[in-house]
Amino acid sequence: MKEIFKIECMRAFRNKKFLLMALAGCLIALLDLVGTSWLGGAIDLAQCAEKIEPGYTNVFESNAVVTSLYFWMPNHGDVSKYYYVYKVLIPVMAAIPYGSSYVEDKRSGLINQLLLRCKNKKDYYITKFIVTFINGGTIAAIPIVASLIISMCVAPWGIPVYSVSFYSVGKRAVFAELFYKHPELYVIIYITYVFILFGLLNCLCLTVGFFEENKYAVILVPFLVYYGSSFIMKYLFGSTASLMTTSGMMLLYKDIAVYVAVQIFIVFVVDLLFFMKIKKDVI
Repeated sequence: MKEIFKIECMRAFRNKKFLLMALAGCLIALLDLVGTSWLGGAIDLAQCAEKIEPGYTNVFESNAVVTSLYFWMPNHGDVSKYYYVYKVLIPVMAAIPYGSSYVEDKRSGLINQLLLRCKNKKDYYITKFIVTFINGGTIAAIPIVASLIISMCVAPWGIPVYSVSFYSVGKRAVFAELFYKHPELYVIIYITYVFILFGLLNCLCLTVGFFEENKYAVILVPFLVYYGSSFIMKYLFGSTASLMTTSGMMLLYKDIAVYVAVQIFIVFVVDLLFFMKIKKDVI
């Protein structure tokens, strides 16, 4: 399994499509700051920090009002057109580098050669699932991490203050207390949540690969489920508990968390169907 895992990782991460999607994610993160009014806020922050007047200096030197998390892309929400583009396109971006690899393996006959390299036939499928999950989660997390790094370049790290209303995390949001007490832990949980969500969505490509051999159709499946969740929850149930809305964890409220968890669990179960038809692929 170690050998096949190494081969699949090289296919997933050492290809032009992965590099292109990673760079596109970083570009979105950069444009979110540079192409919006938040850049002006960063410039004002730097200028105010240099002023001698106590009314400016004391506030900004405290690192309590405006921190790097203020400029972090998820904090902008759909107000930022670039963050909105990220939310809409990220399921497709995550699927492009490796989501259709299983279908391509079957169509090209490469699957037979890969299966011959495995001591156990299941090793190929387990490896394919793990690498697809990691690849999709990585592409989704890169813009969030890149935005955080960019934000830390323009403003100091600090403890956010709820009373100033600069941040999108309200009292109803999950882990709200953690955000205002231990923001570093909140950021880790946020990135992990994004990684898992889009990793699982990306694995839907594997299950659909049993029924559809068009790689472009397979790549669109995570987006259709992602957007379909928004349609079902919003227009049929009048709820904001869709995967699309709550992919930004700052809008994941405590009273709808269970509905989001159920949807993620359903996606996970559908992903596992990939292993039920292993016997269909024979050499």
